[in-house]
Amino acid sequence: MLLRAKLRCWLWGLLPLLLIGLLVGWATKSRIERDLTSRSEAALQAAGINWANPEFAGLDGSINGEAPSDAERLKAIEIVRGVWGVRVVNDRLTLSKIVSPFVWSARFGEEKLRLKGYVPSSQIKSSVSGLAKAKFPQAKIEDDTDVARGAPDAGSWFGQVSFGLAQLARLSSGDVRLTDDELTITGVAKDAAAFKALNDLFAGELPLGMKTGSVTIKPPRVETFFFSARYDPQSLALTGVVEDEESRSMIVSSAKTNFPEADVQDKLTLGSGGPKGWEQALMLSLGELSKLDAGVLNLNEFDVRLEGLAKDKNTADSVRRTVRAKYPTGFKVSDVITVKEPDIPLASPFTVTLSGEGESLVLQGVVESG
Repeated sequence: MLLRAKLRCWLWGLLPLLLIGLLVGWATKSRIERDLTSRSEAALQAAGINWANPEFAGLDGSINGEAPSDAERLKAIEIVRGVWGVRVVNDRLTLSKIVSPFVWSARFGEEKLRLKGYVPSSQIKSSVSGLAKAKFPQAKIEDDTDVARGAPDAGSWFGQVSFGLAQLARLSSGDVRLTDDELTITGVAKDAAAFKALNDLFAGELPLGMKTGSVTIKPPRVETFFFSARYDPQSLALTGVVEDEESRSMIVSSAKTNFPEADVQDKLTLGSGGPKGWEQALMLSLGELSKLDAGVLNLNEFDVRLEGLAKDKNTADSVRRTVRAKYPTGFKVSDVITVKEPDIPLASPFTVTLSGEGESLVLQGVVESG
């Protein structure tokens, strides 16, 4: 009976020791797992792998995540296996999807840069985002890109994107898109130097094996859109702003047709931001100016001013009617058109003869006016 009581007391004393041992073992195991996870994450980060997530149960680990390629998957597994203390690594990684065509794009405007499409890896995604911040330091960056496989060459892909962002930085607003290895760009140049540089660049061969896609680059935006044509019988001087080279060519061609005897002097510059109907108003104005013997045409945004000398009243009236009836909506037109005085020959000698015969009186000679 006494022995049984002693055994019962001994067991009650052993239970706390067992509980303490279990708690110490659990704490030690938890500490080991945290240590292995921390050191595995650090090794992966040092290798530029931030898409893999290691987990541990004791000394046995597993890796979860979406690998950008099979080579990167194997690399991540080997890195964790090489961490001191790791016994087993279970591969639970998946591969990112394959997309074709492989499209990446960037849109800039209103101090915001938005990245869309696909990137070859999360490491490259981070590098592209950092590059975007460096190229557009004042812009808010929105990175909506996803990791996927399918880039023609992941090594040169980052260089191609870097080149595209550098050209986008020359625009006040616009888009750049890389579709496989084809680069397209559209937008408004920051200034005349950027406009020229971009047009020269895309007129030649692009670096890094890229092909040139669609290129639509508008000249820099101007504060005030204006145009002036000054005409005398010998010359026609054109100054002001036009939207593009096509518009310039059309205006100069029209000037040469309407003023065949005049020396057309093209002093036009390129700029964006013309009002709606600008080109129509300009071409109509040139046509009416050509009906005058001399004159000056000025367009300042929506204001049109036509001054000149008409050979007769009918011509003057015709021009006035046209400029008031046919201009696009919103344009305000004013004119000062005078009628040319008829040429009066110089008489020498200046004589007047008065003669009479019967009931008739004959007046002959020269007078200064009618």
